[in-house]
Amino acid sequence: MERNQAERIVAELLERAAIGVTVKLEKRFPGGRLIGGKYAMHAHAITMYTDVIETQCLQMFGSADRVEEYFTVVLAHEIGHAADTELEGLSDAMEQENMIGTLATACAAN
Repeated sequence: MERNQAERIVAELLERAAIGVTVKLEKRFPGGRLIGGKYAMHAHAITMYTDVIETQCLQMFGSADRVEEYFTVVLAHEIGHAADTELEGLSDAMEQENMIGTLATACAAN
C-alpha cells in the first residue's frame, strides 16, 4: 500500500470521527507480531502498521487487492477504541481485578 493511499484514508476517517485522535503510520509492529493497528490510550494516538496490514490481507484473502478496504476496517476499529468513553474505566477495573487476583494467589501460596 502506498503511503499517500494510507494518508488519504486516515484523513477521511479522522474528519468523519472528529475525536481529536492522532494517527501515525509505521511499517511494522516492533517485536515481529502481526498487529495491524494499536490505540495508545494515554497518548490518545493510533499507530497503523502498513506492511503488517498487507501481510494480514494476503493471509486472509489470498491477495492484496483489497488492502485499502482492509486498512480502512482496521483503522475504523482503532478509532472505535479511541472514541470509547468507557475504555479508561474498563481498563482501570481490569487492572484492579488483576491486582486482586495476584494478591489472592500470593496469599494462598503462603
